[in-house]
Amino acid sequence: AKRPCCVPHGMAGSEGQYEEAWTARQVSLGPPQRLPPQIGRETVANLVDNEQTIPASALGSTPVADDEHQRDFTALAALPASDAPKTLEGRYVLTFELGFSRSDVYRELTKPLAPLGIDTSRVQMALQQSWVDGAPAHELSIGCVREARFVDEGPGSATMSELVALEQDKLVGWDQLQSTSKRIRLVGLGPTCPSLFIALDDTPTGGTRVTMTYTFHRVQTPGCCGMQSHAQMPKRIAQQMNSSLHRKWDADMRARSGMLPEPAGLGGGFEATFAIPFDRTEVFKELTNFKQPLGATNEGVVYSVPPGGDEAVKLGARRVATYDRPGNAGYTISECVVLVGDATLVWRQTETNKEGMQLLGRDGTDPQTAFEVSALPDGQSGTQMRIVYDFATVTGLGADIARATEALRTQLNATAARAFTADMEARGYTALQGGKTGLKTTEKERGV
Repeated sequence: AKRPCCVPHGMAGSEGQYEEAWTARQVSLGPPQRLPPQIGRETVANLVDNEQTIPASALGSTPVADDEHQRDFTALAALPASDAPKTLEGRYVLTFELGFSRSDVYRELTKPLAPLGIDTSRVQMALQQSWVDGAPAHELSIGCVREARFVDEGPGSATMSELVALEQDKLVGWDQLQSTSKRIRLVGLGPTCPSLFIALDDTPTGGTRVTMTYTFHRVQTPGCCGMQSHAQMPKRIAQQMNSSLHRKWDADMRARSGMLPEPAGLGGGFEATFAIPFDRTEVFKELTNFKQPLGATNEGVVYSVPPGGDEAVKLGARRVATYDRPGNAGYTISECVVLVGDATLVWRQTETNKEGMQLLGRDGTDPQTAFEVSALPDGQSGTQMRIVYDFATVTGLGADIARATEALRTQLNATAARAFTADMEARGYTALQGGKTGLKTTEKERGV
């Protein structure tokens, strides 16, 4: 099995020297030993550099027979001095906490084709066979190679990475072998690859502290004259990662565990769950229709893009709703703060000057509306929808806030299933045979 070249795409490589050194070293050392998850490339390279044999105690089991092996990590130690691994000086570290156990986070993080934090509608994963021990291509093992194709960046945009560290419930490490990404590329130095290591630790409250460490020689981003090179992570990208990764991972964990995003905690609001007789992916597709979102196509409101935006529902996207009916005129601006493919969508209202009814926040916390879609249980046809309105107070419906909230909730209960079903049919969708329509569970207030 041939190990993919470790030289990043677009750099002058030394693949020929690499392969020649590898072959020579293999002849002198003989067949390598199988490596367990806790033994990584650097450990092996250090042992071989000092002409030491990897002890069976370090491997955790008796070495397997020679004919069961393929090549291991000793190739790095065999490189000529001029091509020896170099220390990468570029580093970016991001730390955040999740309210989920370390074992649960690790389990989702190590799903081969749908790892935690990855939107599979925009990033397609493909796992290649391990060049170390021929492990099946459907599971992760040291030495396996995974390709990530970025669908939303257009053809040819991808990265290829090798798993170099894997410790149960604690650590996942990837070396980036090649990148043709059109948004950002991490670049190594000579045979030393850029890398991402993700460490998991317990928090005092039983959650998980995630530490993501990127190491690189340079960072490349698009510029007016091609890809521009940076010695450190560009400030703009670092700020985006700081503001979005924690939120995205939390939303993804909640979606995978059947939980809605953490409420804003404004003390008011309500929620409702109901069923409609349509496919879940079709329902979510229409929920994320930028200009005609499902269930919000009433006359008198027009959705548009604020200056500098585009018509795509994605994390951070902003949308303007303009109302023109007398007594209800004005606008609201909302930001997409959670988006988990085919599962969860949350809009946070950031600004409004609308007349009539308004949902308001408190003390700098904005109101938000969350949508969750899931398949109906027990193999029933259709989709379960859950809508959560989270706000502090309502204006424009009189002085009695409690009565105003109850009026909104009653209206939603009476019309939601029927209105969403009619809207799907108006868009050309056909109800599933035997599909269920109607209120599914008792609605409740979200008082905190």
